[in-house]
Amino acid sequence: MNIDKKLELINKIIAGGFFTEISGSLYYIDLVIDEKDKVYLDYVYNKTCKEAVAEGTYTEIDYLKLCKERGDWDEEEFNEIPELHKQIEAAKKKYYYNFYSETQKKVLKKKIADINDKIRKILIKKIIIVNEITAEYFAEKHKKGCRYDRIVKDIKGCNFNSYEFIDEDFKNSLEIAISDNSCTEAEIREIARTNPWRTSWEVGKSSFSDMFGIKIGGSTQEQFSLCYWSQFYDGIFAGYERPDNDILEDDIALDVWYELKINEQEAGEDPAVSNKVAQHQEVFVKTDKENSDKIYDKNNKIVRNAMGKRDKIIKENGGMSEAELLKRVGRVEGELFVQGK
Repeated sequence: MNIDKKLELINKIIAGGFFTEISGSLYYIDLVIDEKDKVYLDYVYNKTCKEAVAEGTYTEIDYLKLCKERGDWDEEEFNEIPELHKQIEAAKKKYYYNFYSETQKKVLKKKIADINDKIRKILIKKIIIVNEITAEYFAEKHKKGCRYDRIVKDIKGCNFNSYEFIDEDFKNSLEIAISDNSCTEAEIREIARTNPWRTSWEVGKSSFSDMFGIKIGGSTQEQFSLCYWSQFYDGIFAGYERPDNDILEDDIALDVWYELKINEQEAGEDPAVSNKVAQHQEVFVKTDKENSDKIYDKNNKIVRNAMGKRDKIIKENGGMSEAELLKRVGRVEGELFVQGK
């Protein structure tokens, strides 16, 4: 992401809103909703849902049971979702352990994307079935309408006196605009770990109101998410161990790296001992031909010199077992070893 794109997204997140044209008119969509209004929207949802049930409208659970009996709903397919999430986690770990194999990474990324797409399709099937039928649907629709009344403003950021213009076509266009102006998690994570946001975060993170101009209870989802990931990377940058930049910039690999470090701590492994062991043993890294030089170059100058001497001895002797070679030259502290080097 280039710097201009980052600044554009940062400005939107800090402001908590964006400008958009709908049916030829310019509006400001203010996504900041204070704590009181959030509580009111929850009240609207719960009240509408209870009233709908009292009038004989199906709840989502009851309607899905009926659809299952009629053969219109495959509950077993829906119950696959937890297992599919486990498959994603397993693929992510395999991705991490094959991080320097571009072929394996490409295959595993596609596998993760395919499983996520399968989960999405299952959830969409459910949404289609309960759409315009259940009490939860009507409650959510009423809640959204009340939310639209609060977020649609004129270009000066002022509320309108009447919302009669917000018809179904307007609402559909509004939803598309909100989606188009939303950040992905990958974008928020990139912003959270890089400048110019890192500098702003370090200066302003002690005061949420100074940073965003609002109380934390009124934060948008993106403001909250940006703070969460900024704190996450604070911990990474301040840790006694820090991953390579290649891993740091790869969300899949970093999440697995972080999970492994957490598991080490929970298992009671002493970080000082772990670090000491890591410094006195060579590290074996799976890689492909294209990345072998990249891994080799991660060794420091002293290590590379020692490895060069070993290569010279091997050539002069026309080959040598690793055991014999180690007797003559030994290993160098902290060496990253790639087969073939």
